[in-house]
Formats: sequence, C-alpha cells, structure tokens
Amino acid sequence: MGINNPTVSVCMIVKNEENNLNRCLDSLCWADEIIIVDTGSTDKTKKIIEDSKVKVKYYTTIWEDDFSKARNFSMDKATKNYILWVDADEEVIGGEYIKKCLRQNPGKYLMLPLSFYNADDKKDVLQLRIVPNRFDIRFNNRVHEQLSLAVEKAKLEEVFFTDTKIIHYGYTSVEVSNSKLERNLRLLRMDIKDNPNNAWLWSMLAQTLYQLGRFSETREVIEKAIELTNVEKVKEYFQNMLYQLNGSKSKTLSIVLVSEGKKHLPDVDKVNGYEITLCPHRTDMINAAIRKSSGNYIVLMTDDFILTKDWDVELLDVFNAKEDIAIVGPVSNGLLYSQRVNGKVTEEDIEEFSKKLRLKYKDTCVLTDFLDSSFIVINKKIIEDVGLFDEDFEYNEGAGADLCKRVIKNGLNLCICADVFVYRKEEVIDNDRC
Repeated sequence: MGINNPTVSVCMIVKNEENNLNRCLDSLCWADEIIIVDTGSTDKTKKIIEDSKVKVKYYTTIWEDDFSKARNFSMDKATKNYILWVDADEEVIGGEYIKKCLRQNPGKYLMLPLSFYNADDKKDVLQLRIVPNRFDIRFNNRVHEQLSLAVEKAKLEEVFFTDTKIIHYGYTSVEVSNSKLERNLRLLRMDIKDNPNNAWLWSMLAQTLYQLGRFSETREVIEKAIELTNVEKVKEYFQNMLYQLNGSKSKTLSIVLVSEGKKHLPDVDKVNGYEITLCPHRTDMINAAIRKSSGNYIVLMTDDFILTKDWDVELLDVFNAKEDIAIVGPVSNGLLYSQRVNGKVTEEDIEEFSKKLRLKYKDTCVLTDFLDSSFIVINKKIIEDVGLFDEDFEYNEGAGADLCKRVIKNGLNLCICADVFVYRKEEVIDNDRC
C-alpha cells in the first residue's frame, strides 16, 4: 500500500459550484490525484475545472437521488493508496501534513477537524475523511452518507489527526439552506422506506424536520427512533432531542390570556414551559402584554378555550413554512365565519375529534381576509410595520377586524390552520363534519 510513500486521491461530487470551486481546488495542490464527478452542472463549473492550475480528472454521471452512489462512483475512479473525500464548498487547510500521518499510521483511517459554517450557526466536529483505497470501503445511505459502517466492518483502526483542518462554508442563505433541507427530507424518507427499522435514519429525519421548524412531526419521529433502539446511550440522545425541542418551544412562543378570572386556565400539560401573561378584556392592556412578551410568536386567546394535542407546534409550523404569514388562527366550534366548525361533540370527545381533523386536513392552510381575534397567533415581527390593535376599538368588537385589514394592506397574509382544532366551552360541534 505504499507504506513509506503513501499517495492520496481527493474525491468530490459537484453540481453548479462555480462560486466555491476555485477556493477548494486552490487548497488541494498537494494532492496526488483530484477526481471530480459532476452530477449535472449548468453553470461554469466545468470551465473552472478546465482552467484550474491543478490537474483534475473530470467525470460526469446522472444524478439518481443518491449521494452515496455518486460518491462511490468517484471512489471507483481513484488510483492512489488513500482517499480523502471533500465537498466543493470546503477548503483543506494543512493538507500537506496528511502524508506524514499516513506514513506513521499505515492502513488506518483518519478523523479530521471540520469547522462548519452555515446560515445560522458555527460548530467544530471531528469527521471521518480519509480511508485506505479498498473496494470494500464505500459510502451508504442516499443522504447523510457515511463510511463508518464500512470501516467498522473492515476492522480498521482510527487516528485523530488535527494538523489538517477542513473548513465547510456550507449554505450562505436561509433560502438555500431550506431548499437543501427539503431535498434531504425527501431522500431520508426514501431511505427509511427501504430501511424502516433503522433508528439512525429516523434520528436524521428528526433533525431535518427540526431544522425546518416542523416541530410536531419532529416529536413523532423522535418517539419512533426511541421505540426502535435498545441501546441506552442512544435512547438518552433521543430523549435529549425531545428536551431541546420542548425548550426551543418555550423560547419561541408566549401566551397572552385574556381573562376576567371567571372561567378556566389552559391545561398545564398543553402550555408547559410557556410564558403566560394574564390581562383583562381591555385593548390597551392586551397591546401592552403582547409588546412585553419575550416570544417570537404571541398566542392571544380568551380563557374559555380547551387546547388539544400539538396545537402549538402545528400552528408554528405554518410560520416556518411560509415567510409572508403575519397571523394564524385555528378552527373551532366557537370562532367566526371560515374558522367555525358547526355541530355537536362532548368535552370527552375533543381529542378524538381533533385527531380526525388532523388526519383529514393535515398541513392544510387556507388564506383568508379575516381571523377571529378570540384565538390567534401573531408573528411579533409585524408589530413595527403593521402595529397592534387600534385602542379606539374594543377588543373583539372591531379591533380584530381592523388589524386584519392593516395586515393585508401591508402585503402580508392571514392564514387558517385547518388541521388545528381548539374547543370553546359551552359551544357545540358535529362529528359528521370531520
């Protein structure tokens, strides 16, 4: 394997990387071989490769919704003793020190420091990046592809090598990041369809849903991952994800409860961890409570509602899915116009009725020109441009309608979340409407 004189092939897959590729290639001048597999670029990627000062072996392949397949194709083309895999949006710092480490650790794989930057965070991790060039060491999984299973099966020893560092610049905008996350979500679902009992895939799915702000789905997926594993440390990891999910909710959402103290407070388990401000039925005091609330989203509700499972995360999902939404409302037996579900049901049947609605209208959002302000969720960002309730009006007697008109006038939207039901006491609904 060339113990005294190890050689290194650098393998990468690319698509439309004209903005990143020069930086990456400039950091690879020490490599013995650079292999690039293009999965369908339509920009200047190929021209940059042709004009590069470093020699590149360039191949093309059809994209088949499988990162492992594309990466393995690049590895199949490698002719040197070892393979370093990189992405085009990365830069290798200190690559010239790699061969010395390989001489001292023949046949082993290398873990390298990775500094990861994206739209909203920065973190440093160690990642498996260099492996011996062997036919049995290949990637698996369509997305979040990994070599760890292959090196474990091959019983290779690992080396932590910190003289070389990789900087991963990643996605430079939230819009691009979300697009990549949606792609990853689709590929993960394909992998899970083929491997439904793989707890690791379920955990990756949970992380992706969480990053997209789809909190209710995240919780369901984490619970599935916990169900699939018997390893206590892994279970602890998933339980910690649930804890973080609940913690993030409390920072995101605050509740302003309009109450005269004559009715009831929400069930503790439905509002656990949230900041709650009680205020009387006065428009000026409601506005003050909203402004003082620390959450990014404010739930404004009267004290005669009974909340249902996942009411909060489902409503927040609407804001995460659409940037131009200012206010969201649920459906109920006790709200006006398009938000009203007519008929009859007892309090004992509320959760079952709510479950039917979620199944029938899952992720159904209806744009509207009016929301009943007895129960709404307000994106706090709109206050600067749109303002809050006009204090010349009584709350729920003109103030809500006026706010809705101003939201639309400012080019923003109101939305009814059709799969979220909240029950208003002493009103009736009909199971037949589900």
